Amino acid sequence: MRNPLPFSTASSVEVGVTPTTVLTQTLPPDVYDDLWCEVENMANGSTLDQFQVQVKPHKDASFCTVLSSTDFDSTSLETLLFCTSTGPHELPLSSTCAFRCRVAGAAAVRLRAAAVGSSPNVKVRGRFFSGN
Repeated sequence: MRNPLPFSTASSVEVGVTPTTVLTQTLPPDVYDDLWCEVENMANGSTLDQFQVQVKPHKDASFCTVLSSTDFDSTSLETLLFCTSTGPHELPLSSTCAFRCRVAGAAAVRLRAAAVGSSPNVKVRGRFFSGN
């Protein structure tokens, strides 16, 4: 097993009503299979109503969405391996959730969030890891 690659936003990121990038992480080729992520909706805002996990299939590609909003409620998606009962797409103010998803082969991963109303501050932290 290779060493995990930890990540964290340096500070919280304010998000609006359209998806805002919270974190972008470039990955070395064919090293990491999964992402464990904790999302925190910090004080002074509103409930999150959108959350996206996007990947780049190769370094010159555009980002494409692999998990979005109600995908986090699913129990049958191959990409989503685990999500707490309240997913990041419906995270209330001053709450935290966690999820695990597959990102095998991705050149980069981007996490994006949006809120219903007043702009909350969102913080993400976690790690990429390999099962090999």
